Amino acid sequence: MGATRSTVLSLVIGQAVRLVGLGIAIGICVSLVLAGSLSQLLFDVDPRDLSIYVAVPATLMLTAVLTSYLPARRAMRIDPVIALRGD
Repeated sequence: MGATRSTVLSLVIGQAVRLVGLGIAIGICVSLVLAGSLSQLLFDVDPRDLSIYVAVPATLMLTAVLTSYLPARRAMRIDPVIALRGD
């Protein structure tokens, strides 16, 4: 109640970014630990290649922002009084 459209947008997208950021942090830690054991399976590829550790999380974060924008835009259009009457 009383939130502006931009506040609702930042709330919904912010929640998605926090969840994806946590997943990315956990994934990077696990991949760094397991990279040594996977090095025998990779040919002509460094398991700790910096470009991979930058490109993949950036792609995941961009995807999370874009996919959370549509629900955020839908949430911005809902009238709070109508939403409360439905409950």
